[in-house]
Amino acid sequence: MELIIKEEDFIGKGRMKKNFFDMTDEEKEVWRQDISENTRRILFAKGQPLVYSKAGVMVAEYEDGKVIAL
Repeated sequence: MELIIKEEDFIGKGRMKKNFFDMTDEEKEVWRQDISENTRRILFAKGQPLVYSKAGVMVAEYEDGKVIAL
């Protein structure tokens, strides 16, 4: 079963001050950077690592800067 979430539903929820589809390219870039930093801050505040793919390898980054391969 394939689950499809419309982009409008995903982006329309949350704390955005301006509609994503009305943003300029520069505003979208700032928004992407803010989302990244906010996600990192929230995870670290909860004692959780930030997990992402780096050079094709899943890694966990911790608040103290430690990065380990998973």
